Amino acid sequence: MPELDILTPLAGRPPIGAPGAAVHVFEAPFSAKFVLRIGESELDRAGAALGLSLPRDPLRAAFGEDIGAMRLGPDEWLVVMAPQRADALAQAVGRALAETHAAFVDVGHRMTEIAIEGPAWRELLASGCPLDLDPEGTPPSFASRSLLGRCEIVLVVRERDAASLFVDRSFAPYAMDFLEEAAKSLLAGT
Repeated sequence: MPELDILTPLAGRPPIGAPGAAVHVFEAPFSAKFVLRIGESELDRAGAALGLSLPRDPLRAAFGEDIGAMRLGPDEWLVVMAPQRADALAQAVGRALAETHAAFVDVGHRMTEIAIEGPAWRELLASGCPLDLDPEGTPPSFASRSLLGRCEIVLVVRERDAASLFVDRSFAPYAMDFLEEAAKSLLAGT
């Protein structure tokens, strides 16, 4: 059987800025994404199945090799992983949580990831995101739902100068258009 190419919502769209510029915005490679709904008492079992300690504190993310998890609510995590690991990890989570009140739902094709790099990424997002993006309040491993303009996002701060936005695929072109317009003044003269 031939391997299928996955057409992402921003396929063929050029990045905004260049590596090393004040901001560099691009669609990240496709990743498998799952929403995990689970009670606190099952966190350790789910984490062991995923090979990742799930963040217990609100507004936090945890990362491992080819996997990350963001706590989005009292019983909700967004789990992102390399696509080649998705089937095995979904089965492992299913076995670990078989007798519990939990859900592990594939949402990989529902959303895309927009990566934002560069020292001015906070300034770029501040043009349309209502969160206080001060580095002390949004350090690496910060994760939260928010808005960018008029679309819902999940913001994850990966490093001091790098963040990701998870956006529903139908809003991805809008989000990139918004970021492109906002980046014009940041990229002027570079």
